[in-house]
Amino acid sequence: MPGYYHPSNRSSLPPIDYEVMVFEIREGTAKTLEANERLDKVTSMDGFTWEQLGVSAWRGVQQVKLLGMAGRAYIKTIKGKEYIIFKGLPGSRPNLPGTIYARQNPKVSGFVVGSEEMVEDGLKTARLGIIVYAVVDVTKEVVSPPEAVPGQPPGFSLIDLGVHLSCDLLKFAAATALGVGVAIAVGVMFAGAVPVIAILAVTAGVAVIAGMALDYLDNRFDLSNRLSILCREWFWNNHTAQMLYRHSQDFLHHGEDWFQGEMKSIGWHH
Repeated sequence: MPGYYHPSNRSSLPPIDYEVMVFEIREGTAKTLEANERLDKVTSMDGFTWEQLGVSAWRGVQQVKLLGMAGRAYIKTIKGKEYIIFKGLPGSRPNLPGTIYARQNPKVSGFVVGSEEMVEDGLKTARLGIIVYAVVDVTKEVVSPPEAVPGQPPGFSLIDLGVHLSCDLLKFAAATALGVGVAIAVGVMFAGAVPVIAILAVTAGVAVIAGMALDYLDNRFDLSNRLSILCREWFWNNHTAQMLYRHSQDFLHHGEDWFQGEMKSIGWHH
């Protein structure tokens, strides 16, 4: 690439073939996404869901270490201040010998006991899921072949991206919300009577089972792809949408021409 110098392109080192490098990155990414798709079809759980299940399992192990398998806890307000009350034999929790701790005490900061913590924990998971699925779906749309729709141009499709991303986020949000909702209901109905590990297991278990069920239905009936094709067919046969599309294409072409002109003016050209 005349006019562009990279430290790795010194005469003592072989030059970098950027086209080959981009191709290899693209192929490697596509294979990773294909592996994730196969995992999803076989188990109805993608890589991110498995990772979240592992995190939940690790948190469960930590809770058992602190409280034991039968350790129970609940939130109680005393004179306007909230406390976590532990029940059961003190000998089963050597690191927490007391029975009452202020909710802000660092020793009990890792416990997800009350509804507030459960909702906050669910929101953290949801935020992470939005980021992960956005990155995965954008990357998948860029490196994967487009869905074949007769009479429509191939290539990157914001419609496909929007549909698949919306479906993934909807499934993930619904499963997470259901898990948190059931855990809160269990916590309210059996405050202090159910081991903390059981509430964590309910949260993770319900979320995973709900996610697997939604994912199975999506894969079984190919709902996301069918919806994507329907949306594309509507788009390419709608006069207003086509007019907006042509204007946006013209704008992008003008922007590309301007950018190339600026690059040429500073001596960066092929």
